[in-house]
Amino acid sequence: MALTGLQEYLREMDEMAAGRVSTGDELTDYMMVIREENNQALRKTYENFRDRLNDSIGKQILVVCEDITTDPYEGRTQKTVKPTLALGVLTSEIDFNMGDGRIYVVDPKGLEVEGYKGWNDNGPNVFLRMEKHAMKDYGEKWEINQGGVIIPSYLFQEFNPNGKRTRSDPVFVTTSHMLSNSRRNLLVSIGEENARNYFKGSGLEKDEFASYDEAVKLLAA
Repeated sequence: MALTGLQEYLREMDEMAAGRVSTGDELTDYMMVIREENNQALRKTYENFRDRLNDSIGKQILVVCEDITTDPYEGRTQKTVKPTLALGVLTSEIDFNMGDGRIYVVDPKGLEVEGYKGWNDNGPNVFLRMEKHAMKDYGEKWEINQGGVIIPSYLFQEFNPNGKRTRSDPVFVTTSHMLSNSRRNLLVSIGEENARNYFKGSGLEKDEFASYDEAVKLLAA
């Protein structure tokens, strides 16, 4: 039975993810595997990210994944931010990895589970090479991990290079019918000054420079 156009396309993507075929350009291959080969705006984001990082070898890199939830509460919405942080020193140019080639998690029936909860952490990713990095989950202490930092491809849908930290502040809204909403925001700060600025307080929030200093101390040990 002849393959349909879609089946042929998906098979080609599987071959590319496995490294058996290539266009000859690493980023083009990557864009095809994540099914965004026609998304010029996203490609530009990746190109800018690659160029900035590749020019920053030897510098501190802070990677923050903010898990942001907005819930309705008494006629307004409450925004809760739970960040996961990774801090290290970049040792070489970044890599575009194919992972298992799947953007979404695949269920037992072989179907992709799309949506916020369906993102595949083992899929295509950008790898930042480091000897080691300090990592801190929300509400936990810093820990040292050997090796570099993996950034799954789906996080680049909400990417802010050297962007401002999202705060867990109430957002006043006049309706109580707003539905809960969850999203993830990626921040990447390049250089010691930008990394340290992430921990600066805002409004009534205190500075958290002691947390940054703790991570730097662990990296130096």
